[in-house]
Amino acid sequence: MSNRVVHVAANSKGDVWAVDSYERVWFSAGGGATRNWSMPTNGRAVQIAANDHFAFCINRLNQLFWIANGNTLWNQWVGAPPARYVAIGPNDQIGMVDVSGNILVWDTTLSPPSWRAPDVRGIAVNLSLFDTEVVYCVNVMNEIYWLKNGNEWTRWTGQSGSSVSVIPNAGATAGDRWNAWVVDVDGSLKRFRNGSGIDAPAAGGRAIQVSAVSTDHIWAVNAQGQLWQWTVGGGWVQHKLPFPGILHIVKPGESLSTIARLYNVKLDAVIKANPQINNPNLIFPGQEVIVPV
Repeated sequence: MSNRVVHVAANSKGDVWAVDSYERVWFSAGGGATRNWSMPTNGRAVQIAANDHFAFCINRLNQLFWIANGNTLWNQWVGAPPARYVAIGPNDQIGMVDVSGNILVWDTTLSPPSWRAPDVRGIAVNLSLFDTEVVYCVNVMNEIYWLKNGNEWTRWTGQSGSSVSVIPNAGATAGDRWNAWVVDVDGSLKRFRNGSGIDAPAAGGRAIQVSAVSTDHIWAVNAQGQLWQWTVGGGWVQHKLPFPGILHIVKPGESLSTIARLYNVKLDAVIKANPQINNPNLIFPGQEVIVPV
């Protein structure tokens, strides 16, 4: 069985970060049709964001972590508010959605630098930054809002969605700050270009989350946990993460101890490989358990 993906982020260098359903973080450097994937040490996450310099992730304890490109060790942002979603702009601007749904940005112009709300009415479940003051978000009603230069949040009338991703450096390269990809509420992918309106160049594309790298280069995760890349002229290409171990489906009467003995591995190793299991003493028939090999 292929590994399920829950979230993806990519940058202009062709690097891709992906989070799987077992909260593992995977990294693939560069481009090309065939990709090699690795797992930076101590990485556990439910959501991830990246640019050409850094990656940021949120774990299931709502803690914020970061890693510099080329490194293999995640660092916790000590003192950061508990968060549900993190975003990073092309020039290392950082934004988050905290556990109450408030949008916060890291403001380096303050002394000392600290988190602030660009507009206290910003409530969201999804976030994308062009820079510190050009922010897109999606709220729990699937309404899309944007904020420019610290003004009030403005609703994107006529369009709703579950995920939005602003194309990095769109203003610098195309004279258009408002290029964006949106996952519509029905799962279809749409592209928005200022002056060109709305189109759906990735015909047939279905997703639950999208990471836009350039006007015609995106990564998407669909409802089946599949990871897809779309480029002009290349169409949709599926990428599969490595599967790190044996997938065991729990049978009636089994425990993690009996599963560990079945495969002749240590119980501690099985527990460590399954951070999604909150109580190691309580598993259920039909549940998926990774057995490390």
